[in-house]
Amino acid sequence: TTHNMIRNDLWYIEGKAYDLTLFAPIHPGGVAILDGRGIDSTILFHSHHPINPPSLSLLARYRVPSADPPISHPLVSSDLTFSPVLYEKIRSQVSEYFVKSRLSSKAPVWYQLILVFILAMTLCVMPFALAWGSLPVVLVYAFFRALVSLNIGHVAAHYALFDSPRVNRTVSRITSLAFSTCDIWNLTHNISHHLYPFTPSDVQTNYSWKRTQPWIRAVYPYLLPYQHLYIWVLYVFASFLWPLQDLIDSVVELVATRGLNADGKTKPRVNRLGLPTTVYIQMENICLLSFQIFFNQVIAFFYHDFWWALLLTLTSTFLSSMIMAFQIVVNHEVEQVVSTMSRGVVTRDWAEHVLRTTLNYSSDSSFWRHFSGGLNLQVEHHLFPNIHPYHYPFIRGVVLKVCKEMDLPYYESKNLMESLKKHYMGVRLGGFL
Repeated sequence: TTHNMIRNDLWYIEGKAYDLTLFAPIHPGGVAILDGRGIDSTILFHSHHPINPPSLSLLARYRVPSADPPISHPLVSSDLTFSPVLYEKIRSQVSEYFVKSRLSSKAPVWYQLILVFILAMTLCVMPFALAWGSLPVVLVYAFFRALVSLNIGHVAAHYALFDSPRVNRTVSRITSLAFSTCDIWNLTHNISHHLYPFTPSDVQTNYSWKRTQPWIRAVYPYLLPYQHLYIWVLYVFASFLWPLQDLIDSVVELVATRGLNADGKTKPRVNRLGLPTTVYIQMENICLLSFQIFFNQVIAFFYHDFWWALLLTLTSTFLSSMIMAFQIVVNHEVEQVVSTMSRGVVTRDWAEHVLRTTLNYSSDSSFWRHFSGGLNLQVEHHLFPNIHPYHYPFIRGVVLKVCKEMDLPYYESKNLMESLKKHYMGVRLGGFL
């Protein structure tokens, strides 16, 4: 391996290489440490240690100086970098709150029990909901499927639901039966989206059929001026289209990463981010996504006549899609953010970038905070992804105070409907970038 190549078996923090392989088994945060292997894990390192941040000097024994990337390497000069000034100002107050109150940064036990019960009931009903043929049952199932995906699965994937990283990971894998998969969500959301939100490296906001950022290259550019109209049709099918797209990508990934290199050696299998993967993980993704599509879009046609099966399937798809999509698309793709990015008003500091490209909605609403799993407080969620939304109200107060002191923006809407209007204007503006 040459000096300027990134090794997939190392961790890169603040431009320095570390081999944490021996440290990983005793890492207090458990398997979460593996998410940073083979990438620039600087932002992961800081944002996932908000209470008691470890000193880099503690990792000195694991340093691999010969593998440090040069200053000119994209790993060092990437879309976003970490500057401690702003983030430390917020983090120190958040840390003080948890230390003095002696509270866990995860969900209270009673909260965990309620969510586990909802998850269990939803997955038990899932194989029979559409087969049964009752429209009220389908409506209830679609509602709770969205709740499980947004709240339980999303929060557990960030290691924010339980104190045990292993339990969080297990719950995240179980919720893969309802939506997405643990592996794909970790890659596209936890790594790509949270490290580089609303940048060219963010695969969750880069779509070829929707432009909200200047650098996006559309497949059908002549349709973009009308995207603010047709996009809503895609949204109401989101709970089907997202798994379908992930399934197609997973099959292509499985096929494309097999074979031999020019030198006759077997190609290393890589995922959609170019990181190492295995046939087992690829096949697991394909099986889980196929399972989701079958039990949510296909099974009804085996038990009922075509038109009733179609009604049941569309009802379930529409309701779950609207609940999920409408709460996700309003977080970044809104008028203020699209306008800011189109004018080139950007910053390379990750924390400031989060503030300038993120929108909250219904910030004071306990209902939306619990129902969405903290998505309505998106700013706080990005800054502290592994702290449970139960604690976001206090963190919001800290962020608001610091933003006022440093004259930084803090975008929020009064309610979800206002956010959807801002999203409509943002998508309309993006069509003419």
